[in-house]
Amino acid sequence: MDRLGGYWWLVLPAWLWALLLLWAASGGVICALETMGLFAVGAPIALIWFGNTPACLKELTGRARRLWFSVPVVWMCAVLLSRTDAPMLARLCLSESALRQYAEGDDLGPSRDTNAKYVGLFDVHTVWRHGRTVAFATDCDFLDAVGLIYAPDGLPTELPMEVEVLLWAQYTHLYGPWYRFELGG
Repeated sequence: MDRLGGYWWLVLPAWLWALLLLWAASGGVICALETMGLFAVGAPIALIWFGNTPACLKELTGRARRLWFSVPVVWMCAVLLSRTDAPMLARLCLSESALRQYAEGDDLGPSRDTNAKYVGLFDVHTVWRHGRTVAFATDCDFLDAVGLIYAPDGLPTELPMEVEVLLWAQYTHLYGPWYRFELGG
């Protein structure tokens, strides 16, 4: 049989799980709760996929067999991509105008704002400001924070006490005025 027929019910959710993994990674880091959720959804899909593979080997041929076996390839690609900055970079590209508008806005607000809000596609937990430099914490664990920094003048070397915590961060330049930061961990 050259069609997936009744097996689409498993291939499509498996591909969607890979997208879910990339979405979780695009916030900066996959936290423990996200890991448990991904495992709770992915493990049953994987077990059912492996359980149905012998039947699919007998029934499917050609294109349908290739689609069936695309699942582990898609999952491996998603796992490998989730370990890079690529998902966050893609989300940044889609959200850049909203983040830039927020960072360059007239309402500068306090140097540290802990009111959670969505800016573009990012769920921003904390915002730190110093001059034209703005840091957005997009993913937070108990002691760690990961996020983006908009620094059109480059990263500052000295910071006031309210935002001094950013001096201990590790930075990765993404592109243009955008950096990824990681506190803790």
